[in-house]
Amino acid sequence: MLDYALRQNLFFSTVFALARASPSSMAAVAPAHSIGRGQPGTAYVVDDEGMVDRVRADYWTDDAVRAVAQLHPAPPRPDL
Repeated sequence: MLDYALRQNLFFSTVFALARASPSSMAAVAPAHSIGRGQPGTAYVVDDEGMVDRVRADYWTDDAVRAVAQLHPAPPRPDL
């Protein structure tokens, strides 16, 4: 199982997010509290062996999601 922490405001928030992976020492190795506001979609992932990776997911603003939804609406739901 993977533990992950997206951007956090405080060191202690990172400790809480990664508590299952390890005690507070993991927050020093995976400092999610240091991810800037200008880096949406960035996170730290910790695997079962304690290996840490900084990852970046694709990020879409709310306006971009709405624009795509208007261009490509979901098909109508069938009656059940």
